[in-house]
Amino acid sequence: MADFRNRLQRARTLLASPETALIDDLTEDKLLRFHDKLNPLLEGGYHDKSIRYKLDQEPVPPLHISSVLTAPIGAISNLTVRPGEPHFLWWYSISTYFPLLSACVGPLSNCISIVALIEHWRQDRTSLNLVPDPPRVLALNALSLGLGIIGNMSLLMNFSGTVKYLVTQVISIICWFSASVILMAALLVANKNFTGSNPRYTRTEGFWFAAFTCFFYFVCATLMSINYVGYRLKMYPPVFNLDNKQRLLMFYTVFLSFWLVIGAVVVDKLLDVTNYGSSLYFCVVSILTVGLGDVLPITAGCKVFVLAWSFIGLLTLGLVIAMVRQVTLHSAGPTIFWHHIEIARQNALQAARSKNLDLAPEDAFMEMRLIRKKARSHQTTMSLILVLLVFFVFWLVGACIFHYIEGWSYFNSVYFCFLCFITIGYGDFAPKQPLGRVFFVSWGISAVPLMTVLISNSGDKLYDFGEKISDYTWKWFRIDSYRHLREKHDKEVAPIDEDMDGGIVRQLEEEEVSEEEDMDSIVETLKSHSRKDYDPDTPINAVKLSHDLKSHVTQRKKTFQKLRSSLELLKPIIEDSVGDPSKRYSHDEWKKVLDTVAAPPPNTDGMSAKVKQEVQDRARYYWLSERSPLRLPIMEPNYMILKLFFRVEHDIQSMLDDEGEVLRNLKTWIERAERKESDMNTD
Repeated sequence: MADFRNRLQRARTLLASPETALIDDLTEDKLLRFHDKLNPLLEGGYHDKSIRYKLDQEPVPPLHISSVLTAPIGAISNLTVRPGEPHFLWWYSISTYFPLLSACVGPLSNCISIVALIEHWRQDRTSLNLVPDPPRVLALNALSLGLGIIGNMSLLMNFSGTVKYLVTQVISIICWFSASVILMAALLVANKNFTGSNPRYTRTEGFWFAAFTCFFYFVCATLMSINYVGYRLKMYPPVFNLDNKQRLLMFYTVFLSFWLVIGAVVVDKLLDVTNYGSSLYFCVVSILTVGLGDVLPITAGCKVFVLAWSFIGLLTLGLVIAMVRQVTLHSAGPTIFWHHIEIARQNALQAARSKNLDLAPEDAFMEMRLIRKKARSHQTTMSLILVLLVFFVFWLVGACIFHYIEGWSYFNSVYFCFLCFITIGYGDFAPKQPLGRVFFVSWGISAVPLMTVLISNSGDKLYDFGEKISDYTWKWFRIDSYRHLREKHDKEVAPIDEDMDGGIVRQLEEEEVSEEEDMDSIVETLKSHSRKDYDPDTPINAVKLSHDLKSHVTQRKKTFQKLRSSLELLKPIIEDSVGDPSKRYSHDEWKKVLDTVAAPPPNTDGMSAKVKQEVQDRARYYWLSERSPLRLPIMEPNYMILKLFFRVEHDIQSMLDDEGEVLRNLKTWIERAERKESDMNTD
């Protein structure tokens, strides 16, 4: 009991941090609303009111849920719509990925906005010298940068939870929209210098960086506005649906943007042949490991700086790519999988009940397995199509833009873009125009990590496919070898002596009888020594106590046998949890575990016909019902370990309660006997 209280206190201390606020909030009120969805997990656990172990405490924080579910339950439970309901994926994306996209695009926007401010927008056509910008353009540009930084800092405080959602959200939206409008005004004013029949100036990288910054600010403001509309529609509370990994992604992106600005400023000072825009272009080419070779570090100091700067920048970019992959695989994937399972399961259950199908448990189990297989296959196919679609858009559309900007043939543009995707960079083609370099900065930072994630995911799929082929081949050889060994074993080994087997059974039965006789002897001895205390009207007497002791010992033996069987089941499942956490079990394996942890079936005597029918339907359609564990995106070994652990804990607690009851009765009887003996001696 004390250990349990200590675990509860440690869990609450652990969950006091802002990063785990969503999970802690799940234990309070959202758990009740999500109880029907999480029923297979909560049933028989700490949150089951029927087995709260008589503790007058709040439920234990559901740390076990995150270890069994593959989907981010903290973020999902924030929504008023749930998996399987209309528009769930839409609102989940708005509440989770829209702020995350803003958090990644915002810092990069500030990065190129700084370059747009310190870089002149005009270049003289004759002398090719940079011309300072007009004061009003410079003022508008500086004001836009200031508002953009305020909007990004407000979003950062929103992510960290230091300021309320409503305050920071409104500030971010207003600042980003204002920054976009002000920068657009500056662009329109400056654009007058580049129009006309014989313009004197040409646009530099600074001008085009400002144009891209204006667009990115507008995208961030739009995404955050849609997120705010979702809150106003009460689709989720005033909080970002982000876990620790997603928050880390934003901080890595902020650091990467800061590092790019430092690199651009330093490289511009070390290389006199470049400007700030070309310096940023050089830094992006370096950390993407493309190495186009059109801008090179010449001096020794620049070479030393580039080596150190590129190493840290490459590590940071690798962390960003790793976080993007984690968010994609371990957050979006299981959530979409859960949603599709729920839709298909509800349709299958409704069809079975409408047709009054008499499904055997094995058939319902296989139907649920088929639903999960189709959902996984559909999700894999759609994700692959989506990734390929995005890839081809970046590849072919990017090639089209380079074709018009740089004047290359479309084939050479496609060739250049693909080489950049796989980070080869022969250097035979490289953007020379200011707009081409500015576009490469935005395109490369998005496209090259995308290609890295695509190659990584494809590699994982190919690796899994190779493992399956290897396993099938190995199993085929093992089966063939096993048949030969079995035939040889059957010929060489004599069959088991039936008399010996019968002797073992008889020995076990004799031990059972001996234990029963010993217990009966103890009971009779207790009765014989306590005849004088026998009183049928007394609540506790020797005869009643003797019967209680006998039934108690028998019940305790059965409990120990159940504990032994539960622990025997746990051994191979723990090995699966460590070695193969994604293992899928057969119906017989599931049945063995569920029969061990299941509560006694309800007594249907006295129930109405309607209630009896509902009980029968729950049993008949168990694997398709709300109680089916396969309706959840779970790791099956972890789920079985969880349920068996709860069963063992419940049996131990029940045994402790029984022991306490017997000890109290025995203590009461002894005290009463001592008082009688004392009264007789006094008389």
